[in-house]
Amino acid sequence: MRIVLAGILAALCALAGRTAAAALARRKRVLSNVLAALEPLKIRMLHRRLPLEAALCESEDALLRLVGEAMPGKTALEAWDAVRIRQTKRGGLLDSLAREDCAALRAFFAQLGESGAREQEARHQRHSIVRAVIERRRGDRARADQERAQQQAQQQVHGQRR
Repeated sequence: MRIVLAGILAALCALAGRTAAAALARRKRVLSNVLAALEPLKIRMLHRRLPLEAALCESEDALLRLVGEAMPGKTALEAWDAVRIRQTKRGGLLDSLAREDCAALRAFFAQLGESGAREQEARHQRHSIVRAVIERRRGDRARADQERAQQQAQQQVHGQRR
């Protein structure tokens, strides 16, 4: 009887070990896929100048794609939180991730798009300044042209009087 119980216990331990190993393998795969998808995401955003939502939706990584699909009307962090809640349940894409993994991904999505928004705001401000300088120069040029035309007209009037 003890031998049978020992055999059952050994089988259960092997099954538990196999399940834990499979969960770790899934965790590694999910995190590796996300890391591998970051460079193409950067290229889509910076070189192709796609908005964050579109760049995420075009991702080959399922997690990034899900976040992109959840983004309309939300920030990347809000979309991540919505996806995380659904996908960390048993059988979800993120069910094998540790709490620290989710926290790291949350920090990533919290800053994702922030620098882009600041950069766009700075770019808009630079364009506004450049536009104002150009308009000022156009005004200066128009005044100079007007003054030149007045001087030429005065010279012609003075030339005819002589």
